[in-house]
Amino acid sequence: MRDESKPSISLSKSAYHVPSGHPDPVHNCTVFNLSVSMVNVRCVAGFDGGLPQRFLMQLRYHGQKRLLANVTSEVPRFSVGGIPPGRVLVGAVWAYNNKGCGEPITLRLFTLKDQAEKRTAAVMPSLPHDPPLGSMEVQPLVAVVSAAVGGVVVVMLAVLVTLRLCHGRRSQRDFRQQAAPDATLALPSATPSPPTGKGIDSIMISCLL
Repeated sequence: MRDESKPSISLSKSAYHVPSGHPDPVHNCTVFNLSVSMVNVRCVAGFDGGLPQRFLMQLRYHGQKRLLANVTSEVPRFSVGGIPPGRVLVGAVWAYNNKGCGEPITLRLFTLKDQAEKRTAAVMPSLPHDPPLGSMEVQPLVAVVSAAVGGVVVVMLAVLVTLRLCHGRRSQRDFRQQAAPDATLALPSATPSPPTGKGIDSIMISCLL
């Protein structure tokens, strides 16, 4: 027997209504399969706004307002042919539904000049850069000047060494002639005194460092 003193509770499902709106813009649009007469574009669809959406792409030549192509698709993927080779185009892609259009995405497109352009870009290795002509002419000149300067320095050093040896022998001979009458006169020390100034070798080394 049911106890009528307890209140009865009825449960009902709550329905949440999401308002629909225009779709979000497409994103990650890329150009693929470059060709001399066709452009191919694919994008990733955004939120549809709660309604079925379609996609639209318009093409124009770069710098012109005249419409070249107007293509619709159920998926964000488009192919447009019959375009002259070597042309630069501007494309606009957007999604739309019954509530309106999403924000357009602008693309810069182009067709190849010829098929050889694609093959050359894929297989042709980059050539090493030739040195400038001026540097090729300057390098031998620098070598000649350096050799000449080195030769002059070597000759100067040889002359200085020769003069110093001759002067030392002459001074020693004169000293012996003066010191001969006195046998008790002490001879000068054989160890030369350190030079007080900078020699030519030390100056040259300091310039190279």
